[in-house]
Amino acid sequence: MRPPWADSDSPWDRISFGTLAFGGQAEVDGDALKRKVSRHRASGSNGARITDRGLDTVEVTIRLIAWTDEHAAQLDQIRDLLIPRTRPTRGRSAVAVTHPALAWAGITQVYVTELSLLKPDGGRLVVTIKATEYKEPAAGAASATRRARPATQDAQVAPGVQALYSANPIPAPSASGAASPPANVSR
Repeated sequence: MRPPWADSDSPWDRISFGTLAFGGQAEVDGDALKRKVSRHRASGSNGARITDRGLDTVEVTIRLIAWTDEHAAQLDQIRDLLIPRTRPTRGRSAVAVTHPALAWAGITQVYVTELSLLKPDGGRLVVTIKATEYKEPAAGAASATRRARPATQDAQVAPGVQALYSANPIPAPSASGAASPPANVSR
């Protein structure tokens, strides 16, 4: 007996990882959007002040259901694509994902953190995937601190400061690296 969803052509029942389309049924669950917030509470008071720190990445759960040998072979390919055992950890990266619910949330890439064991369920094989939404870091987002820039040759110096440095030049370092004492100073 064929399962009722076997003939479904609904895009909501299908998912693709990279260029690999899964022919079985896919169920996607999780949050669409999530905010990063800090809650600041004063001791002994009710309520809190909230500071919004932008959007956070979300966790997604994907359930793959296979009922044919072809689907089972696709599960093997998906396993090897999502969590390869051969590549070093530094070389691992997110994978493109296509599903209507994820597209609605703006999720186009995920980083898979968990892949369950195969579970038989009434003639079907079920695999659960846990993933985190992946977003490229914004350019320059690593540090919001402005750094001082070195003065250029064309920098203008106030006349009083220029006169002070002209009258009192910085002594050249001695062979030992210490500054030589001025010539007009007696010991």
